[in-house]
Amino acid sequence: MTTFLNDIRYGFRMLLKQKGFTAVAVIALALGKQFHETNKGWDVFVSTLHERLVREVKPSLLALLGAVGFVLLIACANVATR
Repeated sequence: MTTFLNDIRYGFRMLLKQKGFTAVAVIALALGKQFHETNKGWDVFVSTLHERLVREVKPSLLALLGAVGFVLLIACANVATR
């Protein structure tokens, strides 16, 4: 148990030094060092729900945003010429 707490402390020191280091990575690092045989090959990746939901359709959404902006530009130009 004391080695686990030491690993947690080490992880939190890394968390303070490197802003990209997350608290979940700290726990995963500590558990990986304690149970190195069963956790071999495992890693942790944290992402937001919004990022996970929009990842595949983001290029399509950006294209749609561009098309809507272009149509709005044409409509404004049409109104301005009258």
